[in-house]
Amino acid sequence: RSTELEKIKRKNALSEASKKANEAPFDVCERAIKLLRLFKDSLSKINPNAITDWTVGAQQAYSALEGAAMNVKINCKTILDKRYETEACQRLRLFLGEGRSLIGEILNQVHSRLDESN
Repeated sequence: RSTELEKIKRKNALSEASKKANEAPFDVCERAIKLLRLFKDSLSKINPNAITDWTVGAQQAYSALEGAAMNVKINCKTILDKRYETEACQRLRLFLGEGRSLIGEILNQVHSRLDESN
């Protein structure tokens, strides 16, 4: 890291490594969304006595989504490829938007069911 050329090479290598490092958290985002969809779709089939445990599972899936998204964001700080960064941010917005919507719907429906049972 003593010469300008070495600094440039290091930044480029770090940028490419960060792109590679984003593969796993993007995979987690995709899986978390699939899980949240399953949780939402299966709500009507849940035993009322198990609904709170089931809800915690949905919240864990959402938490995995948020954590993975944060990993992508921090990795993007070292990526020099602006096109990649723009596309990554767009993917994250879609994942987070859908995830927030799903967990919101799930929680609202669960609270409604719990309120009805009192």
